[in-house]
Amino acid sequence: MLERNDTATLWGIEREPSSKLVGKLVCPRINVWANIGRRKLRGQLPHETPVKILKVKCSRQDGRVYYQIRGEVQPEHFITGWVPHTFIKEHTE
Repeated sequence: MLERNDTATLWGIEREPSSKLVGKLVCPRINVWANIGRRKLRGQLPHETPVKILKVKCSRQDGRVYYQIRGEVQPEHFITGWVPHTFIKEHTE
């Protein structure tokens, strides 16, 4: 599991082995939420955007792990918000 200050990549390719879409790009843009409850959208970042992990939390509502991330939209313009763990690909370098 990733920790604070780790670097990762937003990932929109289906990884669920039982899915008919496994290996296909299903989310070319990933929603970045203001909170874990996913009620207010902060913005979107493209698939393969490098992000910095700020926090990791487990939702009491759905039991999923969420990452608070910071990603660059344009040079010197960042979005900070929450994404479900399924949209994060860890760096293995």
